[in-house]
Amino acid sequence: MVQGQNLQEGFVAPARVENEVRNPFTAPQATSHYNHNDITLIPEQQKSLQKREDLLIVKLSYARAQDLAKSLKDIFGSNRISVDGITNAILFKGSPSEGKRLLKAVNSLDVPTKQVTLEAKIIALNKEDSKNLGVSWNWDKIPQNEELQNNNDYDENNGQDFGGNFKFWRGYSFKFNANLNALLAKGKAKILATPSIITIPGKEASIFIGDHIPVQTEKHNSTGSYTTTEYLDAGIKLTYTPIVSGDGKMVTATVHTEVSTPTLVSEMKNYRITSRTADTNVRMLTGETLIIGGLINEEEQKSIQKVPLLSNIPLFGELFKNRTKRKAKTEVIMILTPHITEAGKSPAIYSTEHI
Repeated sequence: MVQGQNLQEGFVAPARVENEVRNPFTAPQATSHYNHNDITLIPEQQKSLQKREDLLIVKLSYARAQDLAKSLKDIFGSNRISVDGITNAILFKGSPSEGKRLLKAVNSLDVPTKQVTLEAKIIALNKEDSKNLGVSWNWDKIPQNEELQNNNDYDENNGQDFGGNFKFWRGYSFKFNANLNALLAKGKAKILATPSIITIPGKEASIFIGDHIPVQTEKHNSTGSYTTTEYLDAGIKLTYTPIVSGDGKMVTATVHTEVSTPTLVSEMKNYRITSRTADTNVRMLTGETLIIGGLINEEEQKSIQKVPLLSNIPLFGELFKNRTKRKAKTEVIMILTPHITEAGKSPAIYSTEHI
């Protein structure tokens, strides 16, 4: 005899078990599971479904299976989820009810993400000529609205200093471009590259302009020392990792810039690479231009002027030669403009197999 509430399929009713052989209140074709003073009634069909395991194959449309699997493993367990990188699919082993939960999670996470197209312009110019751009790197604030950008009486002392040699400027894009074009026309500025790269939020995009320089390195082991040759990057490097805001209008980016210069050390018969790096985070509207400056490259230039024939006379020839040495400072300016674009849409494909 069972005392307690009326029993329904799938519910637990508190009861005191007096007869474990057969309960007259048990629903037809159901199994009684006893747990202390509780009785849970599970129909045979429902019990069979709970024991059955399906192999669920989910082919993703937008997300990378390797990335999405990391989140799903935290929810469903790492031993029940695997990845097929060739078809970009997630394989899940579990009950039908668990499969529905997984599909619900995948539908929420496998969505088209916006893309960020980064237009870059990298320019080199003499340090003194950079002042002609209307750019001063000793700024303390940033103009960010259209009124300032369209104001003819603008103040050059606007901007932000991140410390060291890294500074950026934005606003007054029309005046900046006009002055830059004037320097380019006079040959006082040179465009090194105008790359354009596309990335998705959270993924790093990189630009490198330079050479791989062989550098000899001395290493030591148990038997002695030996020399190896390593190839190091020397030039201009930019890495850019964006995150798009929910409304799709703002880009928050992690920016890394590096300018490295190789110098041949004659005494060592080896190259020494001098690098200037900076890292920062910046928030911009789509289509807004960011100007990164203050990346200075200093080179020592030697020249000689001599009088033909007379300069070749032994001993006295030096009297007809003029040697000069000067240090030239070149500033590298990076002009970055992000554009947010929509990604295409296509439905996900699902398939289920019993195992």
